Amino acid sequence: MPERLHFTFGPVQGFVAQARRTRDLWAGSWLLSYLAESAIAAAEQADATMILPHRPDEDRRTVTMQRDAALFGRFPNRFAAEADDPVRAAEAASGALRERWRALADAVWQRYVAPAESEGAGTREIWDRQVESFWETAWVVGDASALAARKNTRLVDARVEPGDHCSLMGNLQELSGCYGPGSREGRDAFWSRVRETVPTLDLEESERLSAIALIKRLFAHVAEEAVGCRLDRARGWPSTAWLAASPWIGRARAAAPDAAAAFARTVRGLPWKNGCTGEREAARRRFGSTDPEDFAALDGPLFFLPVLADPGSLELPAGTDTSQAVDRLRELYESVGIEPEPFYAVLLMDGDRMGRILGEAREADPAGGEGAVSQALASFAAAVDGIVRRYEGYTVYAGGDDVLALLPAPGALACAERLASAYGDAFAGRHLPTPATLSGGLVFAHYKTPLRTVLRHTHHLLDTVAKEATGRGALGLSTVQSSGTTATWAAPWEVVTGRQDEKAGPLRELATHFGRDGALNPSYLYNLRERLAGLFGDAALDETGAAVLPSGFDAKLLEAVARAEYMQATKPPGGQSSVDDPINVLLTLTRGWRRDDDGEVRQTVGSFDFGGIRIARFLARMQEAGAADLRTPTGTP
Repeated sequence: MPERLHFTFGPVQGFVAQARRTRDLWAGSWLLSYLAESAIAAAEQADATMILPHRPDEDRRTVTMQRDAALFGRFPNRFAAEADDPVRAAEAASGALRERWRALADAVWQRYVAPAESEGAGTREIWDRQVESFWETAWVVGDASALAARKNTRLVDARVEPGDHCSLMGNLQELSGCYGPGSREGRDAFWSRVRETVPTLDLEESERLSAIALIKRLFAHVAEEAVGCRLDRARGWPSTAWLAASPWIGRARAAAPDAAAAFARTVRGLPWKNGCTGEREAARRRFGSTDPEDFAALDGPLFFLPVLADPGSLELPAGTDTSQAVDRLRELYESVGIEPEPFYAVLLMDGDRMGRILGEAREADPAGGEGAVSQALASFAAAVDGIVRRYEGYTVYAGGDDVLALLPAPGALACAERLASAYGDAFAGRHLPTPATLSGGLVFAHYKTPLRTVLRHTHHLLDTVAKEATGRGALGLSTVQSSGTTATWAAPWEVVTGRQDEKAGPLRELATHFGRDGALNPSYLYNLRERLAGLFGDAALDETGAAVLPSGFDAKLLEAVARAEYMQATKPPGGQSSVDDPINVLLTLTRGWRRDDDGEVRQTVGSFDFGGIRIARFLARMQEAGAADLRTPTGTP
């Protein structure tokens, strides 16, 4: 009689989220997914039948990521299966995972590290130690709850690796093995030798990497021999700066093609050490450009005036004069009528209470309930990349109920709404006691903010804010700069999209009032905050504008204050507010919202927060930069 097998491996966050570049993030996700499918296929070859994730008959026993060179990860680091011999299936899965990992590691070693081994001190020992010990597998036969207990009883190697540590994964030793007094020369010699074999720009001058980080960084170059597929296009992931600038780049190409071409020629004429057109693949995908000298192929930071005006921060010889390029960029700004915004978006989404839903499905239909849920998840995952691409984004991962994507800022909110809608559609008609909902964390980040910091905040926004604090079936939004979080707001989807009262979502509705032709402006927010601080006392409002209303404070008084300040700012004829009155929607964004355990959406009594208003103001800026219509109905690109 078949028995249930639960299998998992990790670490996940320690592998994927340790990323300096967008391509590091993609590489960690793709590689994890490839190893996961290798384990799944091996278990199937040992006669296991997958329950979760869903596997079509034509895919069983094969590693499809070898076959179609998918450019994003789509398999989770865990699976549930049934097998007559679950121990054999688990051992096959674990063995295949390690075998595929070693094959990738060996290919990277032979091409890039072995030629420099003689310059290091114990490099091979460091490499073998890290490669062999990094992945940990865990599996149980029986109930899934036993897997959590199994993971909690794992043995942890508490030893701290010696020597200088990796620039990317700080708990691991860098590969040269040279450390201590007088070691710098040997360490530099080792990495200089490695860089001789590594493609230009794949290893920065200052980077000193561990085996794990170097495999992540370089495996795409050896994928054809080690995996069996080419990943050439995956090497061209856009930088965060290019992703932020891309809406403006599109406007510049359309509105001022001659000025854009003149700027590009001037920039290309500078004496770059390693070239300046590193975004060629991004330009091809977004704009269909195959010209390597296209304006859109310029490195992302070069579209921002402060960067170009500081030649010392660029890969140019000391003393290079960039003033002519700066002048051309200023002229281009004037021709387009607007400057690029330095913000892009990270979207992280996760299904709610999936364990409970699977249990309810199994109880309702022991033979096929879980399989039906698994198929619904597969249907959703298959739709994700098409939706993300519709909003000019890049899917990093789409598997089961998990999504990670990078997007230009203007369309990110609409993309999140459409994905939540698609998740609900995938479960339509299943009538389970627990509704299938998706929660999300959407962070708008300045491109100079370290990617690891942004990812860490996105996980916090999803797990702690959207799920725990807001009750799931919700979206949390934040704006983040290097100095920290500048605004946060969260609400259940019914409030975010406006479905609760059949109106447009409050964020996009208020954003139109902050737009170029809108009645609201930043001074209105400042004056309103000052007026409320006078009522509450300065101590009642923190630096973000959050407050708890004093006991007995009438919400109608809050509305009156906001409306009076609005009338003072706009001074409509007769002293009456305009027909297109933004105050009610503004107040919606000042209140806290939560989904209770019974599924009802309620306001948090006595709450007040400027975060939602600030997010709406930010979205208005993004609307202007990307010419996006924030009134576009949910799900319509």
